[in-house]
Amino acid sequence: MLLASLLFTAINANAKYLSQDYDVVQVIWARYAFHMILLALYLRTRLPAALISSRPRMQWLRSLMTMVATAMILVSAHLMPLAEVSAILFMAPIFVTLLSAPLLGERVGAHRWGGVVVGFIGALLIIRPGVEVVQLAIFVPLAGAAMMALYQIATRIMGRTDAALTSVVYTPLVGTLVFSAATPFFWRMPDIEGWLLMLLLGAFGAVAQVCQIKALHAARAATVVPILYANLIWATLFGFVLFTELP
Repeated sequence: MLLASLLFTAINANAKYLSQDYDVVQVIWARYAFHMILLALYLRTRLPAALISSRPRMQWLRSLMTMVATAMILVSAHLMPLAEVSAILFMAPIFVTLLSAPLLGERVGAHRWGGVVVGFIGALLIIRPGVEVVQLAIFVPLAGAAMMALYQIATRIMGRTDAALTSVVYTPLVGTLVFSAATPFFWRMPDIEGWLLMLLLGAFGAVAQVCQIKALHAARAATVVPILYANLIWATLFGFVLFTELP
């Protein structure tokens, strides 16, 4: 989950950089299309078997959840500084912790509640200096955080019946299909640098999703999801080095 947090932040930074020259719809398409292509190349003949799920409707719903969450997060990275986006996304562990008891039947101990609350207070310290009045842009990553929490809960549920590889394969499907249909209306031919950065989007996304799914299959959601608070470290570094943004 720690590696996933680094790669997810790298995706946001890469997408923010690419969106300076390309429409955000094309950037999101690259995130999913290259993810799916690399995954298919890796699995080859094993791909059809990996698509067999005990609950295919739930897997398709998971894929839709992560597509909506990713789209909102990448749009917010285009609109706001990376550190502020990551700070607002820290609502996701709060949502997961709240939902893990009623939806997963997991016991959440006082020390985990304490860690989540302290981390969220730190997030508020990042948000407040840059937000004197409530801006509509803030609600984009907030909605993304809520959808990401539901995706993580669904991933934990599917881990009880499906292999991790099945969840890995289903994750990029809806995003690839939807944005492949939408991208021709926003297309701009990338140069060599653009193609390489888009390929990296897919590669980072594929590895990050594998790491996150393996973590959620291996341990309780309330245990591993708060590790995503490390995003704040990566987001501050990426924001400063690439965009001269300081919280």
